[in-house]
Amino acid sequence: HKDVLSKYAARLAEQTRALYTEVGAARGELEQRSVDTGSTAATVQLITFVGALKRSAGPWARQLDVLRAGQAELERQRFQFPHGWLFATQVLSEWDAFSDILARKDKVIQERTAALQQQILAENEAVGGRVAELLAEWEAGKPVAGGTRPEQALATLQVFRPRFDRAREEADRIHRAKEALLLDIPADERLEVSAGELQDLSDVWAKLGSVWAELAEVKARPW
Repeated sequence: HKDVLSKYAARLAEQTRALYTEVGAARGELEQRSVDTGSTAATVQLITFVGALKRSAGPWARQLDVLRAGQAELERQRFQFPHGWLFATQVLSEWDAFSDILARKDKVIQERTAALQQQILAENEAVGGRVAELLAEWEAGKPVAGGTRPEQALATLQVFRPRFDRAREEADRIHRAKEALLLDIPADERLEVSAGELQDLSDVWAKLGSVWAELAEVKARPW
């Protein structure tokens, strides 16, 4: 009986420590995050993080109830708790601190949702304007004309590539912000289509460049 009780206590201690660590880490990160950073990315991360913690809170609360019941059973069995045992009261104290800060952060987010939505809508419009400008330049400058040499085409594509990368990063940031704030605005697929076209042209011109190089080598040989 004593051996069985000791094994059960060891598993209970492990699970208690894991929950305590997880809840404490979540509380600590919540304390470090703020809606007042002025950064859209940071705000979106906070909203997403709070949403994830709200979903985790239910299972964590049920797990805490199970751990408290387990400790109560050990007490009923007159188990001698070893030095350094993490008691349920300590976990409950951490849980209360976590629940308090989660509720406060969530309240701030709910109070500022309308303002945050307007901010994201404005940024979405600005990013959309920059994307439209890039796509117009791409349509005018992409290397598809006859007579274009491979090295010229590849140089042009190299100029466009970092601009597309930045535009896609911005569009992805805005997309995640819209999801976090439950804004139902359809994404503009033209950027991804043109980015795919850029990659396809890069592949084609790279292969043509190899063919041209081989042809030039053949022409240079004395026959």
